[in-house]
Amino acid sequence: VTNEMHLYSLLCLLDTAKTAYATYPKAVKEEFRNRLLNLCPTASKLIVPKLSALLADVIIRDFPDDWPAASLLKTATLMLQSSATTSGLLLMSLTQLVEDCTDSDYNSSVSTTRRNAVLQGLNDVREPLTKVLYEFMQYWY
Repeated sequence: VTNEMHLYSLLCLLDTAKTAYATYPKAVKEEFRNRLLNLCPTASKLIVPKLSALLADVIIRDFPDDWPAASLLKTATLMLQSSATTSGLLLMSLTQLVEDCTDSDYNSSVSTTRRNAVLQGLNDVREPLTKVLYEFMQYWY
């Protein structure tokens, strides 16, 4: 399987996430997330940006309602501790997540209700997430 095939597959998954993901049952969404996270450690540099966009999109759609804050925090911690590729992917996803949820003038793809729910969820895990990110920065820099 070539990188181009991986990239095309991710584009299809991103389109699916934007169009049909909301109709999936909770168990299917959880399985989708788990499989997506399993792709992260083996991602090549070519597909990392699209994979991070897909992860950010899934976080926006699921967090904090279908993806509890404690679970997201555990996932973030594991991703930051695993490899440079995986930690970079997580940081790109978090960056896109925050940009999509705070810059409503630029990006109106996230509804105000959803944006507020995600930001409230991020605020609820702010302290432990900041601690994990700080430890990550201390380790690498």
